[in-house]
This record gives sequence, structure tokens and C-alpha cells, in this order.
Amino acid sequence: MLKKLVSQPNNMYVDSYTLRSKLPIIVGIFVVVVVIAFLTYFLTTQSNTAIGGIPIHQTTTTVAPAISPPTIIQVYVNDTGFTPKLLVANTGRRIAINLHNTGTKLHDLYVPSISVNSTLVLPGSNKTTVFYAPSTAGNLTFYSNVDGDQSAGLSGTITVVP
Repeated sequence: MLKKLVSQPNNMYVDSYTLRSKLPIIVGIFVVVVVIAFLTYFLTTQSNTAIGGIPIHQTTTTVAPAISPPTIIQVYVNDTGFTPKLLVANTGRRIAINLHNTGTKLHDLYVPSISVNSTLVLPGSNKTTVFYAPSTAGNLTFYSNVDGDQSAGLSGTITVVP
């Protein structure tokens, strides 16, 4: 059997059968290198689209705005009324009313125009209710929503100012 020799640089000869048997490996390596080079180039230059122009969903992180601390107002209620009867709040601000019950009966704090209602406060204890003041200036009436308290004078006003 005759073997065909292929000339190589430096006057070396390689058996053509040996070259043919290694050709699939050489082509495979070449294809892998070309694909890797293409993907590297394409993915680094096309940051918002994938192959074929299909958008890539990018993850974005949104930082929530810092919530300012509420304006804390101490309010005392007994069986005859609130102290103080006039509260002042800024428009759009968070308000925390800490209601101290110094009376002998259950009381709460109810602001009907903005649907704010504290839980019932036992005598000798306190509860805090947090809400946002309206975005417009004005007066809000509050009272104790327990039977008979409003008619007994357990009421007051929140003045909302800009």
C-alpha cells in the first residue's frame, strides 16, 4: 500500500492518513474557539439584547426613600377630657399620637374625617397610633369613640398646617 506524503515547512513530511484522522479534532477545536470569540464579543457589545434581538431582562435595584420619623405627640385622656385639646401637625407628615389613659374607664382616639381610630386604651396604660396628616391644611376633630365620651366633652382638634 502506497502512502501519500504531504510537504510541510522545514522539509518535513506528514502521512496524509494521520492528517485526515486528526482533521475532525482540529475542526472541532476551531469551531469552539470561533463560537466563544463570537459570544464574548456579542455579549459585551450588546448589553440589553440577546442573540436575535430578544431583550434581556435586566435586574435593577430600587432604593426605597428614607421614611422620616413621625412627629410624636403625647396626649393624655381621663374621664373628663383630653390634654392638650389642640394638636398641631404639618401637612403630609407622619404623626404618632401616644395616648395615655389616666382615667378609670376605657378610652380611644377617633379622627373620623381621615378614618383614624386607635385601639381601646385600658386605664393606666397607653397606646400609639401612627398615621399621615392630610396633604391639605385644615382642622380635624378628634374624640373618644366610647359610648357617651363625645357628649361628655372628650374631644379636641388637630390643626394641620403647611
